[in-house]
Amino acid sequence: MNSQKPFIFMEPYHFFLSKIEQNNVILEADEWKHARKSLRLGKGDKFFTTDGNGTLYLCEIETICKDKGEGKIISSQFFEKDIPELIMVFGILKHPDRMEWMIEKCTELGVAKFIPVITQNTIKKNINLERLQRLILAACKQSRKLFFPELMGLLSIEEVFQKFDIKNKFIAHCYQDNEKKHISSLPKGNTMILIGPEGDFTPGEIKIALQSGFKSLSLGNDRLRSETAAVFAASAFKIINFTKTNS
Repeated sequence: MNSQKPFIFMEPYHFFLSKIEQNNVILEADEWKHARKSLRLGKGDKFFTTDGNGTLYLCEIETICKDKGEGKIISSQFFEKDIPELIMVFGILKHPDRMEWMIEKCTELGVAKFIPVITQNTIKKNINLERLQRLILAACKQSRKLFFPELMGLLSIEEVFQKFDIKNKFIAHCYQDNEKKHISSLPKGNTMILIGPEGDFTPGEIKIALQSGFKSLSLGNDRLRSETAAVFAASAFKIINFTKTNS
């Protein structure tokens, strides 16, 4: 169902659409708690929500229950993606708070997919995917994202080299390499960027990456923390791929 007129997108939507059946929507768990406790929404009130796949819905609450709210869709509109997809592959960081900050900011900048990896220099060998998924959802809602990024399960760096066939794929590292491509000259289009953990990638990992079709990427002369490097790369990608026609 499509609306006849475009939405006046003046205020951020408040909810992620947990269930939709024909023209009926259901808000549950934290979304319903936010609707009732924080926003004081009741029967007949209208709200915006999204499915995270590009569609914005204008809905109205019809039925109020203790643990959920049910409503109907009044109108909807699908939005095209404004930039190509960036896949951010990152080595798990020792300090979870720094990794969470990176995920939050990269989500706001439009990263399409996150792939956490274990490398030789990775100190921490596990990751709380459920918590990171909640942070992604919150960041999407705060920044009015209609396309939610995918968070993949933990992989080894070798699996990344073997599994993904993408034309534009780069590995950012601090070693000298005469073939390094500067971040400002990234090509437009879907791209994968590898960011290492504390201590960077090893020379052996970089060698295998280059043999697997990755190209060396320079983020400039400054030595950046891993989380800063990821946010910087995501920012540069967005600027390069964003055109004036999007504004």
